[in-house]
Amino acid sequence: MYNSGGAIESLIYQRGEGGKVAMEAKGCGLFGAYSSSRPTEYTVASAFIVYEFDSSKGLLILNLDKKPEEGQYHYVEIKFYNKSTWTHKSRLIRKFLKYSSIF
Repeated sequence: MYNSGGAIESLIYQRGEGGKVAMEAKGCGLFGAYSSSRPTEYTVASAFIVYEFDSSKGLLILNLDKKPEEGQYHYVEIKFYNKSTWTHKSRLIRKFLKYSSIF
């Protein structure tokens, strides 16, 4: 099921040595988001996870395999370390609420 915007409970942007997007996501299943470049680190609840990145489409995919307990969320962090492209990425990442989903 595609759930645009409803899959994300909170969203935080941080700038610095490249930048970071942190969010709390609901539910379980495949989580997809678009990015102009490959992230350098991707974690869920502080655990490094395997993710897929299709550079031709700019699509990041990870599997949120377990549904959180009632009233809880997955804490997802996406980090980028290329400071020169952060401004461009920041504009694209702001579209997470519109294009991110659990399908």
